Amino acid sequence: ALSLLPAGTAEAVIQHTAGGTTSAARLVASIARENPEDFRLAPRPRGALQSLVPVRAPDRRLGPGEVRLRVAAVGLNFRDVLNVLGMYPGDPGNPGGDCAGIVTEAGPGVDPSLVGRAMFGLATGSLGTTVVCQRSALVPVPAHVSLEEAAACPTVFLTAQMAMQQAAALRPGETLLVHAGAGGVGLAAQELASALGVQVVATAGSASRRHALRERYGAE
Repeated sequence: ALSLLPAGTAEAVIQHTAGGTTSAARLVASIARENPEDFRLAPRPRGALQSLVPVRAPDRRLGPGEVRLRVAAVGLNFRDVLNVLGMYPGDPGNPGGDCAGIVTEAGPGVDPSLVGRAMFGLATGSLGTTVVCQRSALVPVPAHVSLEEAAACPTVFLTAQMAMQQAAALRPGETLLVHAGAGGVGLAAQELASALGVQVVATAGSASRRHALRERYGAE
């Protein structure tokens, strides 16, 4: 039998009796706040993934062409790992780049109708609850794509597009060699190659990965 016993205003006790034995679980009020302050994760100091701690996100006025994004999903790249470990050359800025979320505020010169829209793209320091970035670095999330899927796309697909279309100017019928074809950039390159009508020859580190690439993309 279960019974709920009052135990003051701040807690309650659930009493359970079975087989002649009575046990109780005590419920206490949560200390979590309904509306916590916006935060972002920052390495304090750099050198280990365990050094990531939440710090208060800066709340500043938006400049021309900027939007404020409520972050719903973040795509992590190797750059973020090197950033936190202190192994990235120069100043990499705050971790977080690829993200997706909902526009909550539009700055001067930005279409105010974007507020409430789901967008994804590149925003430095997006490893948190909110981020400010340039409107030009974001595009709308397609209706058939989830926020998590969108957040995984920007860096890898931009890398593939710049290499294949801008640098190499690949054309239908040509052949593309993709190393590490089962990695993020490798998968993006094969998706783009499929759309361009380019034949793919790919490498991968295991038999199962090579099989998956053959099955999905027809890679050799």
